Amino acid sequence: MVLHARLAEERGAFTFDDVARGLGAKMIRRNPHVFRPDGSLQDSFPATVEEIEQTWDTVKRAERPGRPGAFDGIPQALPALAKAQKSLDRAARAGLGLPAGVPIPESEDELGSLLLAVVRSARDNGMDAERALRAAVRRYQRAQGDQNDAAPS
Repeated sequence: MVLHARLAEERGAFTFDDVARGLGAKMIRRNPHVFRPDGSLQDSFPATVEEIEQTWDTVKRAERPGRPGAFDGIPQALPALAKAQKSLDRAARAGLGLPAGVPIPESEDELGSLLLAVVRSARDNGMDAERALRAAVRRYQRAQGDQNDAAPS
C-alpha cells in the first residue's frame, strides 16, 4: 500500500496523507460499534459478535449497493480453502443454506490431519485438490445464487 500511495503521489493523483485519511474514515465508518462519527470511542459496545457482524454487513451493503449477492466481492484469486471459508461465512450471515458437513473435528490439529488426508486421497487418485475445491465453491455459490434469485422478495 505504501508503495502504491507513493507512486500515485509522484504522479499527482493523491498523497499518502489522503490514503491515511481515507483508511481512517473507512475504519470509523465500518465500525460504528467502536467509534462515534467524529472518531472518538463509543462508551459501550455491542454484547455479541453477531451484533457486530450485523452492523458490519449493514454498513458494507450501504457502501456497495451494486453488490447485492452474498458472494459478491470475494476475490477470485483467493486460494480455494480461503475462498471456501469466506463463502461459507458470508452464506451463514446471509441465512443461506450450507452444504453438508463431516464429523466435527475436536481441534485444529484434527482438522489439519483431516484436510491433509483429503489432499493425500486426491493426490493418490490423480486429482488436484485445489482445482476440485474451487469448482465445488463455484457450484455452491451458483446454487445459492439460484435459490436466492428464486426467493420471493
